[in-house]
Order: sequence, then C-alpha cells, then structure tokens
Amino acid sequence: MERLDESSEQWLLLLDEHGRPQRWVNEAAVDRSDKPLTEAGLPVKAIVEPQATLRDALEELLASNAGVACVVGARGAFQGAVDVDTLTDVVRDMRAESRRALEKPTAVNS
Repeated sequence: MERLDESSEQWLLLLDEHGRPQRWVNEAAVDRSDKPLTEAGLPVKAIVEPQATLRDALEELLASNAGVACVVGARGAFQGAVDVDTLTDVVRDMRAESRRALEKPTAVNS
C-alpha cells in the first residue's frame, strides 16, 4: 500500500523474485483482497520482447487487460512497458521522419 500511496500511478506492476512481471495491482485489489498479493489484481497477459514490431505491440495491447504491454528480456525479466501513448509517439516520429526524407532535395544528373 505504501508503494501505491507514493506513486502517481493507479496500477503497479508486481514482479516475481526474478524480475518477471506477474500481476497488475491497484489499491482496490490490495484493500479488498483476502488473497495473498501474488493473487490480487489482474494477471499480466500482454508481453512483448524488445525486438517486437509495432504490430506485435499493438496486438498485445489490444489483448491486454491493463492497456499496457510489458517488455521483457530473454529470461522474461521486466525491461519496460508499452502503452497506446508510446505507440502513438513512435508512429508520429516515424511519419515526421518520413516527411523530412521526402522534403530533402534530390540531385539529378543531366
């Protein structure tokens, strides 16, 4: 509960002893549950690896129960998270880069 109180986030990610994502917990899940913390909240369903494509990440987000996909390394350890805002930013940056590439003058030999 202290970690939730200290955080500006509504949900926190519970990791196991090896740093692998296990569950999303919020205050209500912790307060109302007579279960151990390892059974509270929502299980992590959406997982992507760092080399995943944007399409892979979007598919996982759509299947997610938390609106977030966890990025994990080869041994399943948590490395970060991807949400819709992250994907939107990446797509926006890609489009801007593409526009800049089209605006560059091209030399033509005559």
